[in-house]
Amino acid sequence: MVPTMSESKQPSTHLDVSGLSARRGGRTIFEGLSFSLINGTSLMVTGPNGSGKSTLLRILAGLLRSEAGTITLTPEDGAEICYAGHRDGLKGGLTVEENLGFWAKLYGANQEAVEQAIDRMALETVLDMPADMLSAGWRRRAGLARLALGTAPIWVLDEPYTALDAENVVRIDGVLNDHVNAGGIVVLATHQAPGFTPSNQINMANYPAKTSEVDW
Repeated sequence: MVPTMSESKQPSTHLDVSGLSARRGGRTIFEGLSFSLINGTSLMVTGPNGSGKSTLLRILAGLLRSEAGTITLTPEDGAEICYAGHRDGLKGGLTVEENLGFWAKLYGANQEAVEQAIDRMALETVLDMPADMLSAGWRRRAGLARLALGTAPIWVLDEPYTALDAENVVRIDGVLNDHVNAGGIVVLATHQAPGFTPSNQINMANYPAKTSEVDW
């Protein structure tokens, strides 16, 4: 069985960001950003549109390069990151169950872990439906279910509450709280205050480019 974060405490994990800057479209959109997170901590990233929230998360996930600065993960070989962006990561022609099976193979999770993820996100009634037939809320829940399949200690989430009703906002709050309480790290960008209390918060508007360039 592949244990989830809620089932086993993780070894010491650190995410250290120092002097980070990013460019987009040839323009610097933020610079001088630094923060440190350890086991059992979380960071909420806020700021106006175009201030670099999504860019920051994609850099943390290794999908974009920074212009300057460093990102240090400790341990180097064990501080895996699970990223969930604006897109749900679902293959539209596959059923929800087939999508979860794909993610389970990728993460090395067994059927028991899949069943736990299904139960956690209450997906039982849509398992045989193609992802393309799901509403936005159902797609979001099915996409976030993959968080429960792996053992990555660091979760990087871009607007995880999008398209969710109040009941399912509470559901996601519980998943995030369990992850942090088990020693995980959560970094999330959101326009709304989440139902769990992050231990740290940064506003990207406080890290504008200190040049004459026009921010995106």
